[in-house]
Amino acid sequence: DISETIIAEAKRLNKEFVRSETANFHLTNGVDLPFEDKKFNKVFTVNTIYFWENPLNYLIEIRRVLKTGGKFALCFADKSFMEKLPFTKYGFTLYDVETVIDLLNKAGFINCTSEKKTEQIKSNAGFMVERDYYVVIAHR
Repeated sequence: DISETIIAEAKRLNKEFVRSETANFHLTNGVDLPFEDKKFNKVFTVNTIYFWENPLNYLIEIRRVLKTGGKFALCFADKSFMEKLPFTKYGFTLYDVETVIDLLNKAGFINCTSEKKTEQIKSNAGFMVERDYYVVIAHR
């Protein structure tokens, strides 16, 4: 992740996994991943694509660190939901699933599939709203 705060929180919430070395969390610059080529079987990210300065380059970098046959899971809230939130006007780039799959294909991923999901979440105003989001799976 690019945030020291998020890294610290992830380590705190996953102490046992970190201690047993089944999970690691690394601070990156958001451009280059500090890992050798074909290091991982699986990579996932949730709600981060909005902040990538160059999503195509970052997807190419993610593909680089995936082993042949490896899977990449990308989760994000749908553009139609996100554009209703006032704070997304500042520093967010919003995506629909077609654009994300196009970026994945351009980055060299294959067999991209998506699943739309809906969840009930509590808004900042305290009432329940439905949020559509996608889980996209791509392969190296």
